[in-house]
Amino acid sequence: MQKQYELLTGKGHSPSEAFNETTEEATQSLYPYIDTKGIHELYKRCSTTAQRGALDHNEIFRKALTEPLRDLYLRIIKGEQQDIQTRAINRILNSGMWQAGKTTRELRPENQRLS
Repeated sequence: MQKQYELLTGKGHSPSEAFNETTEEATQSLYPYIDTKGIHELYKRCSTTAQRGALDHNEIFRKALTEPLRDLYLRIIKGEQQDIQTRAINRILNSGMWQAGKTTRELRPENQRLS
């Protein structure tokens, strides 16, 4: 999500638009849909172009993430990750993406106070 956000803001999209396209769409629309209907229904309802893109890029992402995730898992098992993890979490939470997200989520209708 972070890289997609950075790509969109780097191409001139506003922080709120980039956050909506990356995080909000996933957490508020796609993930709940997958939770209730299943991934097979999501694929069925997507256009052929979207299906093809997801299928074609699946292996690219799988290959790109396998080694880093394996290395991370081994560092966690060895207890080498805690300090790195704490610093990384703080860096992420203080990033522009999650600051935009905080503001975006405060603006949701369900988070508005009635006067």
